[in-house]
Amino acid sequence: MSDEPESTFELYGADSRRPGSYASNCILARRLTERGVRFVQLFHPDWDHHSRLRSWCTARCRDTDQASAALITDLKQRGLLDDTLVVWGGEFGRTPMVQGGGNDGRDHHPNAFTMW
Repeated sequence: MSDEPESTFELYGADSRRPGSYASNCILARRLTERGVRFVQLFHPDWDHHSRLRSWCTARCRDTDQASAALITDLKQRGLLDDTLVVWGGEFGRTPMVQGGGNDGRDHHPNAFTMW
């Protein structure tokens, strides 16, 4: 990563300099794709929340939104989207009902799935 220009880190966000972060892994995914790796999987290990959604989901979106958009932008700028399929999926769909009581949570919905 030492040969990446400053503009790359700006594109992917402040967390992209921290090894093992989602943003840093997005840069690694682009680098692997450039080198012909045929399958690259990224994941965020802390996404399954059933309570405190306002704070946790906000933080997880902060972790992933800019870096995910940057990865797609970076792939496109380099002509790699011409033959690269990007699939983004969540764990499950979600219901509006609260799991385990409280007023800031929701349950899994096994018949739905979030994808783009």
